[in-house]
Amino acid sequence: MPRVATSITLGVVAVLLTALAVVAGTALRSADDVDEPSAPVTAPPLPDLDTATMPVARAGFCAEVAETAVVEALGGDATDAVAYDDGELARITPKVTDIAHEFGCRWDRKGATARAWVFAPPVTPARAEQLIETARAGATCRPIDGAPAFGSPSLALTCRTGKGPQVTFRGLFGDAWLVCSLNRRGDVAPVITAAERWCGAVLVAATPPSR
Repeated sequence: MPRVATSITLGVVAVLLTALAVVAGTALRSADDVDEPSAPVTAPPLPDLDTATMPVARAGFCAEVAETAVVEALGGDATDAVAYDDGELARITPKVTDIAHEFGCRWDRKGATARAWVFAPPVTPARAEQLIETARAGATCRPIDGAPAFGSPSLALTCRTGKGPQVTFRGLFGDAWLVCSLNRRGDVAPVITAAERWCGAVLVAATPPSR
């Protein structure tokens, strides 16, 4: 009799230990699932985007711009940020405050500025060509040879400023005129590469999700 009782007792203990191990394993997996941080989503640079087929909304998009893209563009965390909507009295640049006719945003860090905006009114292809010619006429600016398309028509420029090279992409997406720029110190070539990544992130943010 004692041997039977001992066998039953050991069997019960084994079952309980197995159950506890299963519960513990499930709890550990659940904790891992909850605590594991998701990988940041980074937008591809402009050369990897088919900008001819990407629609852009004439609406606010600044909240959708990835923080990692801002940090990468500026070379560090922004020390100042401004976002504004159509019709608002906005500080469009540090020296210009006006009623905005666009949806836009700007991030600043010592020695660097990243900007983006989309016109609120619709823009025709003919008007887009006028805007391109006006931008191209800047005395300190020149087109970037072999630049990736940024809508159609589009223009990519480098301009000399007191804060170093400024790289700007502007173009028409349907009837939406979108512009993005990056201004920071350094050689022109690295700023162009950084601007291609920055403008890729801006374009993805300004493209409404597919339904």
